[in-house]
Amino acid sequence: MGDSQGNNCPICQEWLEPTWKEGVQWRLTCCGVLMCAVCWKNWKKKRERVKAKLDKLQASRKLKAVKADFKPKKKEGQEDELVELEKEYNETHCRCPDCRANITWTPEGAAAQLRVNAEKGHSWAQRELGMFYERGRGVRRDARQAERWYRAAMTDMSLMDGGPQAARDLASMYATGNGVRKDVDEAKKLWMVAHKAGNLGALGNLSFFFMGGYGPAPGVPDNEKALKFTRQGAEGG
Repeated sequence: MGDSQGNNCPICQEWLEPTWKEGVQWRLTCCGVLMCAVCWKNWKKKRERVKAKLDKLQASRKLKAVKADFKPKKKEGQEDELVELEKEYNETHCRCPDCRANITWTPEGAAAQLRVNAEKGHSWAQRELGMFYERGRGVRRDARQAERWYRAAMTDMSLMDGGPQAARDLASMYATGNGVRKDVDEAKKLWMVAHKAGNLGALGNLSFFFMGGYGPAPGVPDNEKALKFTRQGAEGG
C-alpha cells in the first residue's frame, strides 16, 4: 500500500518530505501526518504550560470550595475561567492538530495507534511498530515481531521512513545479533536494499561493513569499497 510522500506541517504549513533522519520531523501515530520537529516541541511546551496553569487553578478552586459562599468571578456573558481553560486544554492541546484524534502520551498508547495503521498497510507505521518491538517500547520486546513488521514495511519502498528505513533497521539487527542469529552477509544485503531505495544512512553502515567493522564476511575487508561508500555518503548519495 503506497503512502503520501509528504504533507504540510499542520502548524506552520511548511512542506515536509519523509526522511531517514530522526529528529528532523515528527510523525503523528494517530494519522501519520508529519510535523516539524520544532513545531512539535513548541506545541508540547505550550501544552505543558496550559496544563500547569490548569492544575494550579484547579488546586486553588479546591481550597476555596470549603467556603460555601464561593462563586467563581466572571464577567457577564463569559464562561468561568476554569471551564474555559479546561475546554482549551482538551480541545486544543490533547487532540491531533490534523485529524483531531486524542493524542496519546504513553508508549503503550502510541503502540496501539501504530498497530491500527500498520494493519492497514501503512509502511511508516509498520516500520515504527517494528522498532517498538525491537526496543520493547510500549510492547513486550520481541525480535520475531520486530522482523515481521520491518519486512512488512519493506513491501513498500516508496516512503523513506517506511520500507527503506525498515531495511536499514533490520540489517542492524542481523549485523549485531540483536534478538536474531548474527548474519553480517544478510545485513549487507539489507543495507544495499536500503541504499538503493535512497536511504543515505545505509552508506555509513556499508562503509563500516567493508572495513570489517561488523566482523568476518565474504569479500571483507575491502578498503576500496569502504572508501567508495564513504565518499558517496559525504556527497549525499
